[in-house]
Amino acid sequence: MWKRKDLLPYAAAAMVMLGLIGVDVNMRYKTWQKNAQLQELEEEFSEKMLLKRQMQAQASSMSELKSKLSEKKQELAGVTREKESLRYLEYRKNLLPALLAALQNAINDEVVVEQVSQGVGNREQVYVSGWAASDTAAQLFFNSLSAEMTSMNMEVADRRVMADSSRPRGSGYNFEAWLLSRSTGGR
Repeated sequence: MWKRKDLLPYAAAAMVMLGLIGVDVNMRYKTWQKNAQLQELEEEFSEKMLLKRQMQAQASSMSELKSKLSEKKQELAGVTREKESLRYLEYRKNLLPALLAALQNAINDEVVVEQVSQGVGNREQVYVSGWAASDTAAQLFFNSLSAEMTSMNMEVADRRVMADSSRPRGSGYNFEAWLLSRSTGGR
């Protein structure tokens, strides 16, 4: 066939045509491959976007749960404070009448109680101060008060008796002490 010169242009045209067909087939094959890859990437992208939306929804849900947990913690703290206040009111309701009775029983004719107040730092301690005609009267008051406090699971602490000449009727003694709960360890 190469020897016939009149067929050469046809052969060349056929070769060019076969080459073009080969290039076209190759291009179509590569396009098909790229489309297949594109389809796989789009599916992967869709899956990842779905996962992203799910994770965002979970993050939003977690944020809501954290917010609710914070609210519940605040609620619990409020209930705990209220419970503590009620416990203290119950303690105080029982303490005050017993404390007043103990003071009444401990006071003698030479003692005047001027102040009874609750401690600032520890609500289960009570400050007592007053005046006595003599040091002995103040000490007798403290001893009687100590005996009365034992039944209340309390003790008399930090007793102080000081001479006082500023009173109109002459000399006397100022006294002060703390009444501490034994169950809380005092101050």
